[in-house]
This record gives sequence, structure tokens and C-alpha cells, in this order.
Amino acid sequence: MIRRHGPAEVLIAEDSELFAEALREVFERDSGIMVVGIAINGLEAVRLTALLRPNVVTMDVKMPLMDGLEAIETIMAQTPTPVLVLSSDERGPTGELSFEALRRGAVELRLKPTAWPVPVEQQRELCELVKFLATVPVVRHMAGHRHRGAPPTTSAPVERERRLAGLVASSELSAAERATGERQGAKVVGIVASTGGPAALASILEGLPKDFGAPVVIVQHLAPGFASTLAEWLDRVCSLRVRLAEENAELRAGDVWVAPDGCHTLVTAGRRLHLATDSTTPPDNHRPSGSRMLESLARTVGPYAVGVVLTGMGADGASGLLEVMSAGGTTLVQDQESSVVWGMPQAAVKCKATRHVLPLTDIAVALVRCVGTTASHRGTP
Repeated sequence: MIRRHGPAEVLIAEDSELFAEALREVFERDSGIMVVGIAINGLEAVRLTALLRPNVVTMDVKMPLMDGLEAIETIMAQTPTPVLVLSSDERGPTGELSFEALRRGAVELRLKPTAWPVPVEQQRELCELVKFLATVPVVRHMAGHRHRGAPPTTSAPVERERRLAGLVASSELSAAERATGERQGAKVVGIVASTGGPAALASILEGLPKDFGAPVVIVQHLAPGFASTLAEWLDRVCSLRVRLAEENAELRAGDVWVAPDGCHTLVTAGRRLHLATDSTTPPDNHRPSGSRMLESLARTVGPYAVGVVLTGMGADGASGLLEVMSAGGTTLVQDQESSVVWGMPQAAVKCKATRHVLPLTDIAVALVRCVGTTASHRGTP
């Protein structure tokens, strides 16, 4: 986290003068935020970010001269700054552009307010998010990739192999576990993510082969309404089939399921999905809850569970990951260096829910090595 003194300085990039002024009013009602400028197109957003050095930029994705996607990519290459995408629509092409913006380097995504005046609770949530994002350190992107400091040394591949070898060894099933009638490698992967998660998920899923040997269940914290668009966008960027989770859906290797809004996505004993709409509220208040999903994995598939906690604020996923580890499953978390916010992974490390802390670039390789492919499972007792 970056410690700030004084208000969070915000640049608004928005081609609608009416909306930009309304947004300025919302922010300036909060003494912890100061609007330092308004850009009416992407080119101006790039110029003013370099000139004014705001703590946060709010960005529309559809703007003249230079659209939000190109502006974000340029800002992250030249003047790395936390970018909050404000989308006019959570579905369809605009919704997918918003997730592409996250992939280009934006940090968070919210739906534009549609009611005027903006409801008090929505004002509060938006202002709190902006103040939080002002504390998030971001890294420079070059040619669409994030990097920090010098390029890897020649010892990096050796260190990577050591990490992955340790993970694979710890994920091996015992003879007794294989004798239960399950196939070795017939595992289920559960992934939990929050801030910075969509881009991390895209990176991981792109690295998994079409014949990946396990189903994947994803809990990604999102603003309401964006879950189905996330599933559609991820389906386009990877070779696996990605869908919004459905009640009683069967978990089959190579299928990826994204948890919908407003309920908990759980795995049942029959390796099917259950969308729980009970009134139980997890301690972290998330619905869907990553910890509840991982706890259901631990209960139902035990040592065949593979739990992953990615970048995000808060502590969701940590207690669930500990349950997976206690059940004999495989657990891993994203490292601090590659995380946008190292909150959830750090919480998992602190409660000793994993021994494997990996860079984002290693996670897909690690999953393939400890899960395998459908071809590698054929003929396995």
C-alpha cells in the first residue's frame, strides 16, 4: 500500500460533459477526494495524467480521438496510474470492452451511475473505492505486459523449476487415495480472485490446454451484473469452455464455471454445482464467497481439490484454502510481485493455508503439472 497525505487526486476521463460534472460533484462531496482535471477524450487523458500525476484516473471506454483501451495502455506504459473503468453497460460489447480494459492495465470496474442524483450508498461506495485505489501501487506495462525492474536472470528458470517440482510433489495422491476408486488426476480446481482478478484469470486460462484434465470453478468479486459478461469474455480469450455457473451442472474436465451474482456457488458430493441462495452471510460479506466455494471442494473431493487464491483486497478465500489444505488438497497463491493487491493471497499465507506462492506467469504451468490433461489420464487406474 502507498501511504498518502492529503486527499486522493482524481482525473476524470469522460466525453459526456454532463456525466463528468455529475461525477465531479459526487467526488467533491467527499473531503478525502480532490478532482484535479477532466479529460474529454483518450488523448487528453494521456496528456493530463502525465501533466497532473493524479492518484487515480476514472475512465470511460468509448471516447473520441483515442478510446479508453488505447488510453489505458498508453498511461500504463508512460505514467502508471490506477485506472477505474466506469462502464455504461455491464453486458454485450461494452461490457466485454470493460474487461478488455482490465486486461490492458485498469485496476477496477464499476457500472456508471444511472440515477440522478446518485443514491447516497452508491456515492459512498464509489468514493471509498477511489480512495482505496489511490493507495494501490501499479506497475509499468510494456507492449501489453507488466514488468518490474530488470529482466529475469539466467537463474530464474532454475528457480521456477524448483518451485514447480515442489508443488507437483506435494500434489501427488497416495496409493490409498487412488484406491478409493477415483482416477488419479481427476481433480477439481477452485479459483478465488478480486481486484486485478479478471486480467489474472485471462492469463491463467490462456495458459491451460484445451484438454486440461480438470473442471475449474471461479469466484471473482465483481460489481453486480458483470458475472455473465466476464464468463463470455473469458470464453473468447481461452481455448476452454467458460460459462456462468448453473444449478446442478456436472463438473467435467475442461469446463470452466464462473460464479453468478447474489448466491454461493458450491460443489456437491456428486461433483455437481449447487447455487446456494440461503441467507447465511460469510464473515467477509461476499456473495458469492470464495471461501465457501473452497470449503465445499474440501468437503466433497478432499485430496482431489486444487485451491488457488489470486490478487485481491480483503481475506476471502483464506479460510477455504486452509480447509482444502487440511483435506489433503493442493493449494497455491499468487505472489506479491505480480498481484495488483496482495490482500487475499497474504491472508492465505498468514493463516498457513499454502506453502506455494507463485508468480502469475507460473500458475497455469503449475496447474497443468499437478492436474494433467485428459489424454494423460486415459488408462490410469
